[in-house]
Amino acid sequence: MASRYGILLLCGIVGIVYGQCPANSQYIGELNSCLLVYNHPATFDQAEKICSIYGGHLASIHSAFENHIYAAYMSRAGMDRNKALIGLWNNGSMWQWNDQTDGNYWRWADMAGEGSCATLETDGVVWYCADCQSAFPFLCKFAVQKQRCAPSWTFYEKTGMCYHVGQNSTYANAQTYCQTFGGNLASVHSADENEFIYQLAYSAECVKKIDVWLAGTTILGGKYKRAADQVTWEDGTITDYQHEMCLKAADGGPLLLEAYPSTCGGTCSDGEWAISGHPLSTVYPNFICKTSLTNSFRRQ
Repeated sequence: MASRYGILLLCGIVGIVYGQCPANSQYIGELNSCLLVYNHPATFDQAEKICSIYGGHLASIHSAFENHIYAAYMSRAGMDRNKALIGLWNNGSMWQWNDQTDGNYWRWADMAGEGSCATLETDGVVWYCADCQSAFPFLCKFAVQKQRCAPSWTFYEKTGMCYHVGQNSTYANAQTYCQTFGGNLASVHSADENEFIYQLAYSAECVKKIDVWLAGTTILGGKYKRAADQVTWEDGTITDYQHEMCLKAADGGPLLLEAYPSTCGGTCSDGEWAISGHPLSTVYPNFICKTSLTNSFRRQ
């Protein structure tokens, strides 16, 4: 299964406008757009896919100010490398932006190198050519969302719902917490929704946060019914999608999403589902709530 990539949260250089941007991204008022910096390397196509999950694209750049502010965010993030992929690529005859915006600003280095994709480098704040199959950290850019969830919640266009990542809870306590927002632990109804939730919960850290559980272990809102060989959802929605399941430990066991890379050495990994055989009193590192746009702003 293809490896996945996590999110790096940036503290503000400019003001945050809560609810207008996807969770963990930064609102840049002068550009009226949102920026998300990923410090885990991906190829150009992989990076664009991750950006698109949140409704955006690899970043296009249209002014010296925009170029410098992105470089500043990269520096603030403490990136493992001083280069990040941007949304510029060569189609064989010309350079173009992945988001289809006009090429009205260019900032190539004097010796830009070879390759059909491009990176922004913090040293000199210039662009270099790059091999599209080489992996780099990357920048995602989003329009300000028309639909807005409450702070710490993320809106997903394809479902019209808001999602929140909580930490350190039992299944029952997590469900109770989600219900205070008029929601439930998350049900999943498509591969796209599963990928979206995976990206929200992902941890590249191969560390055990609680007992035996790796950092990206995440409770979803389902329990396994062995007789039907399927998951039933806490929110009462139908079981119309079932992801690859690497472990079915116990009838009635809670559903876990394993949001960490295979290099961590867990029994499951890379977004696979697992049915826990541990007691219901077990505390897990993460859980995902899902609720309506309006309910994300209030507790019942």
